[in-house]
Amino acid sequence: MKSTYVTCSPRYGINAMRGRTGDKKPYTAEQIDILVAYIVAADAWYVLPIGAFAPPVHLVFYPDGAHPGGRYEKYREACELMKEEPDDRDLASSRVLGHLLPR
Repeated sequence: MKSTYVTCSPRYGINAMRGRTGDKKPYTAEQIDILVAYIVAADAWYVLPIGAFAPPVHLVFYPDGAHPGGRYEKYREACELMKEEPDDRDLASSRVLGHLLPR
């Protein structure tokens, strides 16, 4: 999960990468299925499948609607993307994501 509270009004940016300074690499489908981004100031959650953004590493969100048709708005509050599938029992028991799944 990534979060941000800093704005370049009216947009918020998230870096979707792993690694340490100087060795940062974009996430791959082998590493993650989804990325959950939380925009603190707007109290907005985005649940993005990796295919919605990879390979770009800098994602820009417009939770206040300042950019009509923002690229990721269809993933806002998209918790249904985290629903447990028959073979995904570990996801439901996750301490991080388990509380976000619909019951």
